[in-house]
Amino acid sequence: MAAAFGVHVGATTASLAVYKDGRTTVVANAGGDRVTPTLVAFESGELVVGLPAKQGIMRNAANTMSKAKQLVGQEFSNSLVQTIVQESSCKIVNKDGAPIYEVDNNGKPKTFTPEDILSAVYRNVKDTAVSHLHTSDSELNVVLTVPIRCSHKRRRLISQAAHKAGFRVLRIINEPTAAALAYGIGQDDPREISNTLVYRIGGSSMDVTIINVNGGIYRVFFFPAVRERSTEHRTRVRPAHSQEEIFQVPSAGDIHNRGRFEGLCTSLLARCIQPADDCLAKAGLERSQIQKVMLVGGSSRIPSLQAQLTKMFPDAAILNSLPGDEVVALGAVMEGSLLTGKDVMLGVDHHDISIDCSCKPIIIKMFCAARQASEVATVIASGTPIPVRRQQTLRLPAGQTAAALHVCEGDEGDATLLAKGVMKGLPEGAAISVALHLKSCGTLHVTFSEKSSGRSHSFTIETIDIMEACEEATLEEESAAES
Repeated sequence: MAAAFGVHVGATTASLAVYKDGRTTVVANAGGDRVTPTLVAFESGELVVGLPAKQGIMRNAANTMSKAKQLVGQEFSNSLVQTIVQESSCKIVNKDGAPIYEVDNNGKPKTFTPEDILSAVYRNVKDTAVSHLHTSDSELNVVLTVPIRCSHKRRRLISQAAHKAGFRVLRIINEPTAAALAYGIGQDDPREISNTLVYRIGGSSMDVTIINVNGGIYRVFFFPAVRERSTEHRTRVRPAHSQEEIFQVPSAGDIHNRGRFEGLCTSLLARCIQPADDCLAKAGLERSQIQKVMLVGGSSRIPSLQAQLTKMFPDAAILNSLPGDEVVALGAVMEGSLLTGKDVMLGVDHHDISIDCSCKPIIIKMFCAARQASEVATVIASGTPIPVRRQQTLRLPAGQTAAALHVCEGDEGDATLLAKGVMKGLPEGAAISVALHLKSCGTLHVTFSEKSSGRSHSFTIETIDIMEACEEATLEEESAAES
């Protein structure tokens, strides 16, 4: 049976896992490390990836590129992109509305797209895979992982980058789903009904996800995204002759024991805990309704953070036996093992079903005489399967006979305006009906109407982000068959 690989590329590190001859392992790179920095440097006319790029960042910061996966398929005006632009040591410029890296090439500017840099990272990982197998690179089957809010466009570009690097992409799955697979959530007991909170905190970002498990079927029913500027707080362990653990904070250059280190991080860790409560509140769940808490990401190793989560969920099982920066790759390779033959051995008739979903919420903002929106309504929630039709009624404030209606994509505080329409000559306090039809191709048909006056306004928006959730349906089938 052909080997299968699982590859997870995060904001700061990448990891590779392999399934071969019934065994699943994390593959170390040429330097013996189980994770590889996702930094890419331009040196002497060549791209240098991983540890060499990291080691040379002090002398070559302006030519060292990072966070390529986060930039793939994004618009330059995106708030996340703008934050990365401000933090990046390498110049990132706007080209036709998209971000690209600009480096110095013997005094002349040279540009690379995020897809170019991501492909270089995947190529480095592929070389590690080839070296591990001691075979040709004619066919390397891989399952990739992406954040849960990754749009269909971004998934396609990420898949193309991996294909360009020499991988044969079997499937792309969501990171929380991969982590759940690694721990076998819901796979051992077909009668299990539980809620698992996936707490992921990496090198520069974090998010909280809740996965509902029912009879082996995974349902991700809430997935907010949170980003913290936490890179300046990262630490590394220094060898010490005593039993006391010693830490160095790179930004300050000072050395601290664990107590001092945790004291410095108290306020930061408190901010990192709050999103878990926010997630529960928006999902309509209590802490007591969470049966398992899964820790994902390299920074989840911090003992005081684990202690706070244990205190927060005293009745839940804390899952942290797998290394946080390897667990997603391990889950991806488990999916890969099913796709390359293990399913045949188990007697599973595998079928691939794709479900397209809305990537971001579609909201309507109503403006009247005041500049501030008088009413905001989420009409299509994030993750809604498409095609879908939704209707919402907005009522004019007293004394108003006109309104501007803005159709936006994203959360209320960070929404992108897609289109707007104006309704005039309406009765005071009129009820405006908003009808949205999001089609499978990603087009959104919008109709504003007011019944008593007979006024209406319709238009079509051509570019709405959708995401493909094929792994959810596949997991349902596989779990049902295995039970």
